[in-house]
Amino acid sequence: MNTYFQSFCVYLSKVENLKKNSLDAYSRDISLLMRFCEEQDINDWESITPGIIHDYVKMLQQNEKSNATINRHLASQRRFFRYLVQEGVITTAPEQHMERPKVERKQIEVLSKDQIEQLFLKIDRRSVAGLRDLIMLRLLYESGIKVSELIGLDVRDLNLKGRYLVATENDSTRTVYYSRETSKYLKKYFQLREGFDAVNEDMPLFINCYQTRLSRQGFWKTLKRTAVKADIEQSITPHTLRHSFAVHQLQNGVQLKTLQSMLGHSDIASTQVYENFLESRIV
Repeated sequence: MNTYFQSFCVYLSKVENLKKNSLDAYSRDISLLMRFCEEQDINDWESITPGIIHDYVKMLQQNEKSNATINRHLASQRRFFRYLVQEGVITTAPEQHMERPKVERKQIEVLSKDQIEQLFLKIDRRSVAGLRDLIMLRLLYESGIKVSELIGLDVRDLNLKGRYLVATENDSTRTVYYSRETSKYLKKYFQLREGFDAVNEDMPLFINCYQTRLSRQGFWKTLKRTAVKADIEQSITPHTLRHSFAVHQLQNGVQLKTLQSMLGHSDIASTQVYENFLESRIV
């Protein structure tokens, strides 16, 4: 089983060009499925039936995994089994008729424009790390980029002259734009960043003190510390800035269809959440 799992990971990396965060997520999900199958004395992918997948989902539920997490596991399986069908290992995917648990939408959290400005002001931009944090916060709010896309950016994804980024998630890419002021901070960040090489396109755009890619958890901690300094009492996450971007764009008169494209939503129903939010309260 492990042989096909490893070849799948290579396929995602070399053929699909997935970023490390996405690769790690697929690896964790399929590894857990493999361990579950081995515990059931199943040693090849051909022996996995819809009943096994059903039992696997029950195991996740017993371990108090959320419906959103279970759906992510099923999505990982769907892609993996599609690969096995493509390679001729199996003829049909055992999870294809599995019903997905319903996920209740959480109430979105949005910051006011004044709160956003306070976040920016509370960052010490005299250091390389401070400049990095300011740029990342500004990009989240100015472009609506997802934090997973932001963390996964490499040097090749940045176009300073055109003031845009190529954001990648799974097998889809989109172009997001940022302001002249953020462009100014980016140029200064590169000037001060130790070991920066614009020619090395594989270099992570945002790094930590160990010169490796900044993690999502590391950035989240920075955001929480900055929120405390800015006297923001509500609980916020990087996604709060994306929500704020969407709501403020609608307030500025951007059309829903345009916002859908800016956010990279495949279904406009996902974008309509922000329109409904505005109708229910004043931000």
